[in-house]
Amino acid sequence: MARKYTSISNMPKVGQNSIALFQDSLTLIKVTQQMVEGDVQKTETTYPFYGSIQPLQGRQLELKPEGSRVWGWWQVHCLDSPNNMDVNDLIQWQGRKYKIMEKTPYDASGYVEYHVVEKYK
Repeated sequence: MARKYTSISNMPKVGQNSIALFQDSLTLIKVTQQMVEGDVQKTETTYPFYGSIQPLQGRQLELKPEGSRVWGWWQVHCLDSPNNMDVNDLIQWQGRKYKIMEKTPYDASGYVEYHVVEKYK
C-alpha cells in the first residue's frame, strides 16, 4: 500500500524524522558592516541553532569550480534557519568558522541545505 503524503507538493517531510536524529549545536554569525566617519566597522551577532554537518559528497564536489575543489567543502542541513541565514554569513562548529557559499531551500521537504567552506584567517 502506498504511503499518503499530506504536504501540498506530495513530498515527504524529511526534516522531522531524519535530520533531527543527527543534529549538532551550531552557531550562526551574522556579520554586518557600516561606515562610521569614513571607517568600516564590522559587527558580529551570534545566534545558536541546530543542524547536521558532514563533508560534501564526491559528485557535488566535482561540480564546483576547479580552483575551489581543494577547499574544505561541507554541507549543512537544518530545519529552521535562524534570521535568514544567507550566503557570506558564517557558521561556527567545534571552534572553527565556516563561510556559507551556497544556499538551497527544500521547502517542500521542510529543510534547507547550505554548502560551506572553512574560513581561513
